[in-house]
Amino acid sequence: MKPNFNEQITNNQILNLIQLADTEMMAGRNSEAINFYNTILSLNTNYPSVWYYKAVAVFKSSTLGNCRFLESKAFFEKAINLSNDPTTNRLVSDTIIELANTYYPSYENFFKDHYKAPSSVDSLFSTYIEFDKMIFWATEISPENTLAYETGYNLCRQIVEMPKKYVNDQRWGALGAELAGKVTKNYGTEISGKIDREIATEVKNKIERYTKTIITNAHKYEHGIKGIPELKKLIEHYQIISTKPNVSSEGKTFEDWVISQKSNNKIATIAGGFITLIGIYNLYDNHLRITFWSIFWLGLGIFLLFTHKWNDPTFEKYSKQQGELETWLSLSHNYITTNQITLELLEGLKSKSMNIYQSYYYFNPGNKIDPSTIVTKINETFLNNEAPYKLPNNS
Repeated sequence: MKPNFNEQITNNQILNLIQLADTEMMAGRNSEAINFYNTILSLNTNYPSVWYYKAVAVFKSSTLGNCRFLESKAFFEKAINLSNDPTTNRLVSDTIIELANTYYPSYENFFKDHYKAPSSVDSLFSTYIEFDKMIFWATEISPENTLAYETGYNLCRQIVEMPKKYVNDQRWGALGAELAGKVTKNYGTEISGKIDREIATEVKNKIERYTKTIITNAHKYEHGIKGIPELKKLIEHYQIISTKPNVSSEGKTFEDWVISQKSNNKIATIAGGFITLIGIYNLYDNHLRITFWSIFWLGLGIFLLFTHKWNDPTFEKYSKQQGELETWLSLSHNYITTNQITLELLEGLKSKSMNIYQSYYYFNPGNKIDPSTIVTKINETFLNNEAPYKLPNNS
């Protein structure tokens, strides 16, 4: 980063100190660089570049146990106030986003190594709060910086998804160990699995409490994201895409669909028989005493055994599903045609703001689709020649 603050520095002592500070910064010795910047400012406080670089050094000196993001904000503000360059706000906004994206992975790696401890969740979200305040400030000082809005949304998405991914794996693994201990009568394995599952549940509950705050924070960035005219079209269109009927007959002939459904029914019946045996064994193992697990396994098994009764493939069901698909497809096609959504528009958005649309939809209330790039979603659904339902390429 070499911003131009249009400064005229003639004092040789200060020039030498600036050179020493730059050397320390380039070597990653941020604390030493801060000391040099403090010395310069003790001689003259009117250099916006010095305040700017001190802010960068303070931000970069943050550690997992000592977050200094908000401390750096005060020094960035000094640089803005002293600068006569109208582009300084955008410079500072871009710098904050670059630093945030650089720093976050190290904290994520820390969580990966310590996610079994509930306290690590508190640390993760404590740092997130400072991250969020800095990034939102970056949008306030430079409202036209779409990358800042995108980063704010993506940070929210990462901070929600990342813990869940590891904790869910741990919970299922612990449950498996606990059940294995029960079946094999290995008391040590059963207790160990139960303890791990209780810890994972505590972590999960903490994550869910914090998630409500994060999703609320995410909405702060909506106005910036919605400010892109082309994106407004895509927001409405994606809401149409997200209502796509979840049917099993998509792209299949009636004969192929029947074969597929019968195959699924057969698998369900086999699985149901196996699970029912587990329930019977559980009853036998508990001397015919009814327990939660015996009811659970027997209920699930019987449900799967009789799935074919209400899942019998008929032409009426097939026709109904096809009708739902055709209605939805017609609505989508009409919207694309009316708003002239073409490959050129999609690619333009892609180059303008990378994943900005992806983040918006993840937090769109009621939208349950996994987060994925809108450009990819629309291309695959409507513009890909391999897709069962496709649009002519109008671009």
